[in-house]
Amino acid sequence: MNLAYFIANSTSDKIRSIIRESEMEVEVAESGRPCNVCRSFKRVEIEDAIYSNTPISQISQRFAVSSHSLYRHIKNHAAPAMQDSFKASIRMNPVSISERMLDIADSARKIRRDTTNEAAALRAGLAELQVLQTLASRMGVTHESLLDSFKDASVLATVVGELARQRPVFGELMVEALANRGADEMASAISLTLIQDNHLEPLECVGVTQSLKQGGELGSCE
Repeated sequence: MNLAYFIANSTSDKIRSIIRESEMEVEVAESGRPCNVCRSFKRVEIEDAIYSNTPISQISQRFAVSSHSLYRHIKNHAAPAMQDSFKASIRMNPVSISERMLDIADSARKIRRDTTNEAAALRAGLAELQVLQTLASRMGVTHESLLDSFKDASVLATVVGELARQRPVFGELMVEALANRGADEMASAISLTLIQDNHLEPLECVGVTQSLKQGGELGSCE
């Protein structure tokens, strides 16, 4: 192998390593923990998937990285082009938005009615309420009785949101549940709120994630 080529490659690898370490140090300083995407040896593949508009839930499953960690990486470390690509992937026309919201609300309602799991029912109820509130806002609902109902729903959503903040794992499970249903915009918004709290541990426990997918109880990574 050409010595100059070897030296150039080694130098390039070292520079990339230094950059990654610097990014991780910044992340630890800001939130008390490193970025799971930055420290992954498959970071390039993960970012390529984001660029190609692969759904966050699929990227999460493929690389065993939580959706919340992916949203954090996009917000804190991704290049502007990647952030624009992600925003474009969740930008839809009003008709498509309404159709997706109705599908999500119907699905969440079915889960809420059928499940005997309290945590799953809370997640489904919150998703349904948020979807219906947003849909009503976009459709310009002004009827006073409907608005009163939505105010009550808003209070319930606020209570559930406070519960999520008190129980960090529950908050990240909501992000995962919404992301798995394709509701990237809502999931991203909730994830941003959790990031701003700066006290959540990343949901990387396979047992907890698997429990969510199977409708099980909230578990522990310990």
